[in-house]
Parts: sequence; structure tokens; C-alpha cells
Amino acid sequence: MVPRQVHPQEVVAAAPPREPVDDLAAPAAPFSPLSPPPERRDSPEPYDFTTCPSSPFDEAPPVLVAPQPAVSTSPGLATLPPPPPAYFAVLPRELQLAVFAAVLDVCEDEWRKDVREGRWAGKKASERWSDGRAKGRRELVKLGRVCRAWRALSLDGQLWSTAPASTVLGGDTFTHEGVAAVLHEAGGFVTTLDARSMGDTLNTAALEPLFGSSPTRLAKIDLTGCTSITSLALSRLITVSPELVELVVPGLDCVSGEHLRALAMHCPRLAKLDVSRCPNLTAHWLFALPYPPPRSESSAGIELSERRGLKSLNASGLAGVDLVDVGMLLHWHPALVTLDLSFSRGLDDSVLERLVVRPQPSTSVGPSQVAPGGSVTHVAVGPGPATRRTYPSLRHLSLSGCKRVTSSGLHHLVGAFPNLEILELSRIGANLRTEGLARFLASCTKLRKLDLEDASETTDEALLALVPFSNATTSTGAPNLTHLLIANCKSLTDGAMAAVALEHGCPKLRVLEADGTAISDRTAKAFVRLAGARARAAQLPAVLSVLDNRTTGRRLSRDPAWATTLRPRNGQRGYWTRAVEHYHDREPDDHAGDSGAKAERDRAKGVLDECDPARVVVRSFYSHLAVDAARAMRDAREEKEREAARGPAPPRDSLLRSRALSDSQILRPARLTDDEDGRVACVIS
Repeated sequence: MVPRQVHPQEVVAAAPPREPVDDLAAPAAPFSPLSPPPERRDSPEPYDFTTCPSSPFDEAPPVLVAPQPAVSTSPGLATLPPPPPAYFAVLPRELQLAVFAAVLDVCEDEWRKDVREGRWAGKKASERWSDGRAKGRRELVKLGRVCRAWRALSLDGQLWSTAPASTVLGGDTFTHEGVAAVLHEAGGFVTTLDARSMGDTLNTAALEPLFGSSPTRLAKIDLTGCTSITSLALSRLITVSPELVELVVPGLDCVSGEHLRALAMHCPRLAKLDVSRCPNLTAHWLFALPYPPPRSESSAGIELSERRGLKSLNASGLAGVDLVDVGMLLHWHPALVTLDLSFSRGLDDSVLERLVVRPQPSTSVGPSQVAPGGSVTHVAVGPGPATRRTYPSLRHLSLSGCKRVTSSGLHHLVGAFPNLEILELSRIGANLRTEGLARFLASCTKLRKLDLEDASETTDEALLALVPFSNATTSTGAPNLTHLLIANCKSLTDGAMAAVALEHGCPKLRVLEADGTAISDRTAKAFVRLAGARARAAQLPAVLSVLDNRTTGRRLSRDPAWATTLRPRNGQRGYWTRAVEHYHDREPDDHAGDSGAKAERDRAKGVLDECDPARVVVRSFYSHLAVDAARAMRDAREEKEREAARGPAPPRDSLLRSRALSDSQILRPARLTDDEDGRVACVIS
């Protein structure tokens, strides 16, 4: 027998080393330790080809160099056929990138189509790569495992303008080496550095590809939760980002005043800054931020600089706010839309007074002394008249948690923000009284969202200032109000809440959080009926929260007519919902049948349909009981299905399982109706 000769083309190349980004394409479920490991399929060697660059400077056509067919000289040996031509390799690089970009578009389009048609729901929506945006990125990395040429295409910067895209992919997807590989290949094209919640994965070594000699094109940097970033790395990142528009670095220990000074020197287009809760940063460094140069009448139509000033500033929890002039800060940034000074311990009424009241230089002078040359010097005798400033561009103001602010300080703000739309005054406590608050709210006629949580001393007069009223000359109230948060406002009466929330009140109100208040069942039911219609008109969810009040929400939970129109929580879909043990969502095939059969099937399966946007969210003591009962029913059903798949258990194991269930979870049968106290299938643990 003649031994078979091995042809050179049959020699198998050595397995290439594992790439850093292969973790993104690896399967999520590990193989069983009892079964042999899966066979590893190494990437084949690419064909020998040479592609001329497609550019306006070199129009030479692509040249394909294919190996010649092998000719056998030994009798009895078959001739191997030539390899097929690599048609994709002869395409210009622009077309190859267009094909890879189409993978992203197709995955996202299919996902959005499933969302529109209701197929992205239930268990499918909670899968790891069910989101089309994340699935497209994963498919790119999987294509990059074919050969080196495809790996270069899959990591091209034109496909990774947002890197490493942790908001979509998750903060635990990449490793240190994977982030460095993506930034190295796509560094020149990256416009958004999205590293939210990456923890210690994003460190200085991973950012090293961006610290080149040439500046980057970064316009947005989000480092929320990146605890391994050093002060030097952040300074270098700011220095090489002259086109930076948005910087989000909340709660980082490395942020200091030197970084704000670097922003002023290297980032003239900065428009949004979030430095909230940075422990090593004080408020006086905010004056180092880039601001537009002062304008005069002669230069009103001339662009003197690239600096436009900030539009959004989140300085929550910074120290030293009482030592700075917030009014001067707003004067330097006239286009500021959002200002967040919440939980600033030093912010008090004097800061708010200086915000709007500005004394003028004195015009009353008197002789002081005679100079040696005979000239008389004069000094000011008294202060000049004070002027009030207004800030028409400000739309969002947050003073939540500023314990030293009182109603007297809010009295100074009357008329200062004529276009204010969002006002947050929560966690202030008993200092927030009615007098100054009512006048301030009456001057904000364009309010859309108002947060007065924990204002225990606020009375009905402040709430009635929101009721719209108009005549031939004046218009008061807040007709555009959509969100009202009055949790733990114990001095408000049910009549005042009904006047704001019902027919003759704010016509667009659809979110009412009245936890721990005196709201009645009658007002709650009337608001739910109105909020449902308002939510359908606005295509946004409606919410009623009456927690910490057992007397409210009982009728809604016991009335079967509301079973198909309410939901206990504002459910969301996505892989991240695993952290809350999933919301109770209906499967796509559960919509068949009439309403009666569907309701009976939902009760048997424990489905609450918390992700249906057409239902009104009602959070109450009784709705939380329903959530616990539905979860216990779902767990019991899944355990029964698993036992049926495994077969009958031994008697002793069944006895132990029954004892464990009796000790931990006791669930009443679903056929039992609610008792007189309104308890429904309560889980006792």
C-alpha cells in the first residue's frame, strides 16, 4: 500500500492567539463539566491576495493573486481543485465597510420592527443580546474572528464612532485588552467615549491609544462609575479633546480644580458638564470654566470666539457654594438651561438673594481729603440702588436637599425665571413654608414638572397657585404641568389635591406621586380615569403613587373592572431587568382569546402585564402585595415544570422540599378571593 503524501496546501496552520475582543463574541452559557469541551474551530488562514487602495490618488484596479492549481506527478493521487476566488477581498475597502455597516443596520432594524409589532416582550426581551444595537456589535466581533483582514474591518473607526458603547453592551462586556484594542483601531474616528459603569475595567492603560500626538475627535466623554481613572489620565484626555462638548464625571475622586482649568484652556466648545458629588472639587473652581467673551453693541453680530458658554451644569453636592456668587456664574453663561445645585450644604437664602439682587455702584460721593497737588478726592457715601436680574434662558432648576433654604429665600426668586419648566425642591423639609413658595410658583406659569417631596409644612395655598386661571388681562397657574410630586406633604388636604389633579385643575397632569398624604380613594379613582386619557393623548405613561397609605388604593385593587387598565409598576424591557428579577411581562403568544379568557389565564399564570404602556401605573400597598403574589405563583409554576421535566423526586426529598416551602413561602390558593381587609395572596417570609 502506497502511503498517502500530504500536499502542501493541506497543512493546517497553527491556531492564532485569542484576540482581546473575542469575549464579546463568546457564548454566554458555559459547557457542562461532565461533557467534553466543545471542539475549537480555529480561524482559517486568509487567501493570498493583494488589494490596491481605492482612493482618488490611485485608481489601479484590485489585483487578485491566487495560487496555481496543484499538479500531481505521482500516479494514483487526485489533483486538488483550486480554491474559490475571494470576491469580497477584491472589493474596495469602502464597499467592504458598507457591508459591515449593513450588519449593524439590519440587526437594529429587525429589533425595532419586533418592538413595533409586539414580539420583543417576555423572556425574549430579557435575553442577553436581544437588543438589536448590542446584537449588531456582537456580530461585528464574531465576523472579526474569520481572518485578520475581517478583524481590521470589524474594528474600523467608521463602525465604532461610539466606543466602547457600554450603555448598550453593558459595563462587564469588555476586558482591559478589549477596550484598548477597540480604541487603538478606531481611535481617530471615535466621537463618543461611552464608558458608563465600567468600574476598574477602564484604566490608564486602556486609554493609552487616545494619548497620541494628534488631537482626538471626542465630543462626548462619559466616565460614570470608572473608579480606576487617575487624575493624570483625565488631564491628558481633556488636553487631547479640543472638540469636547459634553463631559460627565460624577462622583470621581480624581476630579479636581485643575481639570476645570484644563477645560478652560483646551475645550472652548464645552456645553454640558456633570461634576456632581466630586469630593475633591469645590464650587469656586466653576468660575474657571470657559465662558463667552463679553458683548458690546458694536460686536453684537460678530463671533468673537468659539466659546458659547455652558448650557447644562450639574454641580450637585459640591462644597463652598455659599462662598461663590451664583449670579455672576449665570451672568457669564447666559445660555445656561439646566442648573443643578441640589444637596449643597452651604446654599442658603443669602445665596439666592445675591442670585437676583445686584447692587449698583454708588453715585453719591463726598469730599474726603485734599491731595498735595490741591485736588480733592471723593469717596462713596452710601450704596446705590439695587437692580433685579432675570434669567430667561433657564429651564431646569434643582435645589433639592438644600436644608438651609427657606420660603424667604424663594421669595427673592419671584419673577427671576420666567421660562422655568422643571423645579425640584424636594428633601428641604419643614423650612419650605407656604408664603414664599406660593408666590414663587405663581410666577412660574410654564412649569411642567414640580417636586415638593417632604415639604411637611406646605399648605393648600401653595398647591392652589398651580391651578390655571385666565381672563382678558392676566393668566396664572401652570396649565402645562405634567408631573407633580408631593410625597409626605402631610399638611395638604384632599380637596387641594383634587382641585389640581381633576377636571378643573391642570389639564395635562398624568404623573401624581402622593405617598403619605391625605388623598382619598375617590380622588385617586377620578385621577386614574383622567390620567389614562391624558397618557394616550401624550403617548407617555401615567402614574399614581399612593404608598404608605393603606386607606388609599384598596378599592382600585379590589374592583375587577380595573384589572385590565392598571399595572402595579412601570415595567421596562431589557437585559438589565434581571437585576429586579424581571418585570411581569406578557409573552407575545398570550394575546389570543377574548378579554375574559385572557384575564382568567393571567390570574392562573400570575401575569400582571407591567410593561403595557396603555395601562395606568398605580403604586400602593395593595399593588405591592399583588406583585409578591404573582412572583410566588410564577416561581411555583416554574418549579412544577422543572420537577415534571426531571421526573418524580424521592419521598424524602419531597418532604424536605415541602417543609422548606412551608417555612419560607406560604401562598394562598389563587381561587380564594380577597378578604375584608383587602389582603390578596400575601407572601409570608
